[in-house]
Amino acid sequence: MATINLGRIKPVFRGAYAGGTAYVIDDIVTFGDETFICILASTGNATSNATYWTKLAAKGAAGAAGAEGGTTTLTTQGDVLYQNASGVARLAAGTSGQFLKTQGAGANPTWGSAGGNTALLGDTTVSSAVSSVDFTNIFDDATYGYYKIMVDGMQRMFVTGGGSDGQWCSPYMYYTDASGSNITLSPALNMRIRMKRDYSGLNGTFDSVDGDSYSYMKLLNAVHNGSDDGTGVFMNATLFNPNSTTLYKTLFYESCTQKSVSLDDSALFYFAGTNTFDCSTAIKGVKFTDALATYIRGGRFRIWGIKH
Repeated sequence: MATINLGRIKPVFRGAYAGGTAYVIDDIVTFGDETFICILASTGNATSNATYWTKLAAKGAAGAAGAEGGTTTLTTQGDVLYQNASGVARLAAGTSGQFLKTQGAGANPTWGSAGGNTALLGDTTVSSAVSSVDFTNIFDDATYGYYKIMVDGMQRMFVTGGGSDGQWCSPYMYYTDASGSNITLSPALNMRIRMKRDYSGLNGTFDSVDGDSYSYMKLLNAVHNGSDDGTGVFMNATLFNPNSTTLYKTLFYESCTQKSVSLDDSALFYFAGTNTFDCSTAIKGVKFTDALATYIRGGRFRIWGIKH
């Protein structure tokens, strides 16, 4: 029985065109992002030769280049691509610690500082003896509505003189003006509630309420430190209206000792109260020192501003 050669029944895809490959009719290859089919068997004839190849699929014309593109707009590592009013734009990298902040619809994004409506305005850590810790011109009522003041473990040097045991040392906070000078408050109302808690029990008793006129803020009543033993004072306070020359200033506060430092060595001291006073001078800063104006030898002092 005779054999009949039917030839190629269907096209065969041969992949990318190669000049050394023998191709037969109905072989399909790709070249230059286009597709060709062999119409005459040959070897070494390029797909551009119409005697051997017919184009099956041609690529379209290149689109018009946009006014701006990501690869040309972004130039530096850390850049961010965004849409502004007229097209694609580049936002250069911000500084370390910043975050990407939206300004709402119809406005461009920007970099913002961490902390939102709260800003740390001052932070001082004392590790060796200093005469005072000063925060000059730190209050800006145009930006901040009120301020948080925190003292962590304010420690005083051992001192002699000034008390029945010869070792009195009270921590004070003075208000200062724009030049850093202490402000004389006249009159000054310093209301304090003092609580004493014994080591032997958990029941604290309020043993006095004091109203004194001072030009400074006592963080505690006069206490003594028999040696440089690490005793510290802690305070958490909120201050309102420090820059005003017509409104009353108000300071809400709590203050306590870290451990036994009073004349009664079995007790801790805790103060809480409101310090409200009238002053025609704008308060621009605060200064921490002690009763004998000797030395602070330790502690951390911080002030935050809370925006309007």
